[in-house]
Amino acid sequence: MAIVDTHEAFERLTGAGFSKDQAETLIQTVGESRDVLATKADLESLAQATKADIDSLARQTKADIDALAQQTKADITAVQGSLRELELRLRLQMYGVAVVVIGVLTALEFIPR
Repeated sequence: MAIVDTHEAFERLTGAGFSKDQAETLIQTVGESRDVLATKADLESLAQATKADIDSLARQTKADIDALAQQTKADITAVQGSLRELELRLRLQMYGVAVVVIGVLTALEFIPR
């Protein structure tokens, strides 16, 4: 923590045209504000915490994307199975219609005219 020479600051401020009351108030305000100012160590600590937070979020996001990819693959596999089943059912129906049409055409051949 830096130590401020308040007497020197007072002399400089009054020498620059500040009144004694203004100089005292300014020095007191600056002195009180030092308690709320961030230090280099505070900023470095915050940077480390922020980096750790970003790394954690990146890992969690990757895990979420991986889980979503696996679920999407499972969903696609399920849809493909349903499509295969639907395709088989449609083929059976088409074969059934073909048998009926062939039967009707064959029957029409044997009907006297």
